Amino acid sequence: MKHTSGTACKSVWGNTTKMPYLLILFLIATVTCPLPARSEEELFDTVVVKGTTLKGNVLKIGRKGIEFETQYGRGTIHIRFEDLEDIETEGLYLILFEDDREVKGRIVGIEYGHLLVGEEPASATRVPIQTLVAGVSYREAEKSFIYRLRHKYRYWRAHFDLGLEWEEGAVDKRKITLGLGINRRKVPTRLFCAFDYKYETTETQEEIETVDKDEFQGLILGEYDLRKKVFLFVLPAAERDEPRGISFRAYPTGGIGYRFLESDKGLVQLQLGAGYVYESFGSFGRNEYVCWHISMEGRYEFWRGIELGSRIMYLPGVRRFREDRLFRWEVDFTVPVVDPLAMKVKFTGVHDNNPSPEVGDNKTTMNVALSLRF
Repeated sequence: MKHTSGTACKSVWGNTTKMPYLLILFLIATVTCPLPARSEEELFDTVVVKGTTLKGNVLKIGRKGIEFETQYGRGTIHIRFEDLEDIETEGLYLILFEDDREVKGRIVGIEYGHLLVGEEPASATRVPIQTLVAGVSYREAEKSFIYRLRHKYRYWRAHFDLGLEWEEGAVDKRKITLGLGINRRKVPTRLFCAFDYKYETTETQEEIETVDKDEFQGLILGEYDLRKKVFLFVLPAAERDEPRGISFRAYPTGGIGYRFLESDKGLVQLQLGAGYVYESFGSFGRNEYVCWHISMEGRYEFWRGIELGSRIMYLPGVRRFREDRLFRWEVDFTVPVVDPLAMKVKFTGVHDNNPSPEVGDNKTTMNVALSLRF
């Protein structure tokens, strides 16, 4: 397996040499930022977990449980509903249902698989936990446009990534990267779209300009649940990479998938199926073949919104799996800066059947960008 070399490879890594240090500084600032001191008169929420009473603040309510910050230290804990024996909040909460309904009020208890929302348990609205989408502090939801936007479109998540770089000197360089991701999850369906574009040029003092990057990749993933963890999927995707001689490549696939994990914090799933690959390599002609589809997708949110995501896709040819192949992978690491802005580092790689001996069949890139998340 050989690696590409030359201007394109050098510019990809050379332009990002200092970026990881900036990311580390943002991470240190985020993690070590002191929390505001609490007032002695502040009222705390109360939860009872397996006979133990805890005081603090209910930060978020999810499908599986609550995020709770205790009054005794920093950091949050996740408490599952099945371990929660009682709960009472001092402030009002906005509770969202799967059928687009919502209810506002204090949470005054939990009973027989229902949250009690109101002023008193006897007159409270009973919210079935199994139909709950999310719950947030009503005070936070009212004062923040981002909160209102996120909960008005509570089944949607989106991010927009932007990376820019200019360099003036013996060699002038221009680089732009754009990324857009949209995810909608409402049982039993899921829609995920991702689009990435990269463009980079280099100009010498002799005014000779070369295009080091001009590439695009887009995919649309649609899923339909057959059971709680089993689903059908279709995944049409297309891309181009002019410096590598890929004028156009399309690879629509479909099949069946299995979710190992799905929660407010993360997602891990496997997809198996079949599809079709069409490739146009410019002066090297075109290629097409029927392929198998093997892919994995994973994403997990850690402390303070730090998120790690990955996607692996392998499309070997059915008849000639050694000659006809496409393997793509990506890993992204996102660190919040100031909501809704975050710093994102993304690694991508491709191994394919590119026929050009000068280009090779491997490519790995790293990109650092600001990400706007909703």
